[in-house]
Amino acid sequence: MVKDDTSRVKTLEKEVDKLHKELAECEERFKLLSNVTFEGIILHKKGTIIYANDSFLKLLGFSQDEVVGENFMNYIPKAEDKSEICHKTERNYQKSYNVIVQRKDGSTFMAELEGRNTIYYGAPICITTIRDITDRIQTEKKLLESEKKYRTLFNNLIDAFALQKVITDSEGKVVDYIFLDVNQAFRQLMDLKQNEIIGKKITEINLNREQKIPMMIETFGQIALNGGVVRFENFTEPLNRWFSVLVFSPQKGYFSTIVEDITDRKKAENDIKELLNAKEILLHEVHHRVKNNMATIESLLRLHIHRTKNEEVISALQDAGGRVKSMRILYEKLFRSDNFSEVDICDYLTPLIDEIFQVFPNKYQIKVIKDIEHFKINAKLVFPLGIIINELISNIMKYAFQ
Repeated sequence: MVKDDTSRVKTLEKEVDKLHKELAECEERFKLLSNVTFEGIILHKKGTIIYANDSFLKLLGFSQDEVVGENFMNYIPKAEDKSEICHKTERNYQKSYNVIVQRKDGSTFMAELEGRNTIYYGAPICITTIRDITDRIQTEKKLLESEKKYRTLFNNLIDAFALQKVITDSEGKVVDYIFLDVNQAFRQLMDLKQNEIIGKKITEINLNREQKIPMMIETFGQIALNGGVVRFENFTEPLNRWFSVLVFSPQKGYFSTIVEDITDRKKAENDIKELLNAKEILLHEVHHRVKNNMATIESLLRLHIHRTKNEEVISALQDAGGRVKSMRILYEKLFRSDNFSEVDICDYLTPLIDEIFQVFPNKYQIKVIKDIEHFKINAKLVFPLGIIINELISNIMKYAFQ
């Protein structure tokens, strides 16, 4: 009987040793896992720390000996945070929440805590993880500031702006699109409130132009799926206004629309066209009259040449006719040119020389060879040059054969 009891004791001792060994191995694995994680982990019993991993020690700047046995609340400077931790621990609250934690050097940081109540060596404890979310908070703050600036800019844009997402059927064909975001200018343009357009399909919105909706779905759908940019101008009869529309795809399946009211610009363009047309008509009329007047002067000078036999008078009249001819040809070239400040010298001198020679009766005795390069000079210099050429040729024709 004693022998059997001794045998059972030894068996129990072996089992206890085995359990102690397994427990030690579990603790070792837990410490290993907790020390390789980037999150701070502590085990505490009613706030008293019984274990802290390396990440927690590094995060707060303490050693293991300095924290074990200390109350975790010693590192929470704000009373309201201490109250929140106690309340959530008692309720076994298993979602993350934020509190301020103090380091050994007195500095603080925003931490995200998450706790789990469990049993450890037969006693209730709490496992709490601690994450430093200072960088995340700052990033979120910057994102919020950026979003606020974007939203301010977005809503104060003069042009109407909308972001849309296409809706496709089972075959991938675009059948509709939905409005995700619009600015104030777009809402005013559509004469709709925010809740009347955001989240609505284009087919659900009354635009008073139902006949164009299928075409809009097809055109904008192609841009959303295939990319690209399309710009076009459109006249809206219900509003009696012109719009410039720019459509592009920021990412596959989405497209953005920027609508600019160009009614005033269109009106100004039409006014300019009408003004230009009126000036064109006036310019042609003036040109016609100036040209006729010059031709009349030339004709009168020729009549006087034919009516007199005085050589000096004939010479003077021919010189005057040559000058008028130079002016007429220059005027004609300037009128037909797109550039009024410069004249091609070859285009000007070639007809001028031909017409000067036509005045003289002995023109058939001379063969004229013109070797003039194409280059432009200031229009102000062309007329004096024409006078000089006229005088040279006239003197040649008058005196070279005497």
